[in-house]
Amino acid sequence: MIKAVNDPIFDPTDTAANDAEFGPPPMYKHQEFIADYWAKNPLMFNTSDPGTGKTRGTMEGFIRTPNRKRMLVTCPLSIMEPSWGADLRAFTELRYRVAHGNESKRRTAFESDADVVIINHDGIKWLAGQPDVKRLL
Repeated sequence: MIKAVNDPIFDPTDTAANDAEFGPPPMYKHQEFIADYWAKNPLMFNTSDPGTGKTRGTMEGFIRTPNRKRMLVTCPLSIMEPSWGADLRAFTELRYRVAHGNESKRRTAFESDADVVIINHDGIKWLAGQPDVKRLL
């Protein structure tokens, strides 16, 4: 059912209800470019500026990648769950794990069946010394 703007039950500020009914909004042209580029070049390192929509384009590119295995996202601790986790839940059906905390928690994230593992910069230092974990990427 399509709701009209003058419909008394239509609330344009209710983004959760709108997303559930209509799905995620379409990507911008530059996000489509990122997604297409990623799908053709799966070993991509995206260093676009903050706020340019790289999260959504990157996720879609990973989804479009044939024979994909796992994506490792490296980002600041402050956006591991609030940005990447929230966007993965909002825009995809990909399974993800956050590799943060003690060694056991990090190992559990890598040993899971997650499509995406999110790690912060300190975690990369830990990962560099874990050859048995790196093979799980």
